[in-house]
Amino acid sequence: MAPIVHHPALEERLARLERRERRAGAMIGVLGVLCAALAAIALLPLDQTIERQRILLIDSQRRPRAELSTWEDGTVAFRLNNLDGKARALWYVTPSGAIVMRMVDSLGHMRAQMSVDERGEPAISLGGPDGRTRTGMRRIAPETPAAFFARDEGGGMVWTKP
Repeated sequence: MAPIVHHPALEERLARLERRERRAGAMIGVLGVLCAALAAIALLPLDQTIERQRILLIDSQRRPRAELSTWEDGTVAFRLNNLDGKARALWYVTPSGAIVMRMVDSLGHMRAQMSVDERGEPAISLGGPDGRTRTGMRRIAPETPAAFFARDEGGGMVWTKP
């Protein structure tokens, strides 16, 4: 029997080829799974619709954190809640076309609101700790320029411009 001769260079090349073959096999397997998944997706009907009046997103402790809903009057709303389930941000579109984005503090008081009414007129309001509007900007009537205003704690107007 002939003695076995070790050639380190040949053994290294053989080891590299075996590693390359294993990687190629794994890549082919992954590609096969991806092709099967794409084929399955292609066979699904494209017009799938989920119809719901309310979609609730909950966290791992089953607390409601977000909600997408339609209201009885036809308003469509998206609400984001804090950990206690209380609304902190609310975006909604009314049936008349007005759009409102409202942010509230932990007590539920309005602190900031941006809106566009059904005529397309924008408004911005900032609320005080009691939730009443303290300052903002809006157009009083379509023919007037936008007015900036500030109110005191009692709701009285203390400054307007123009």
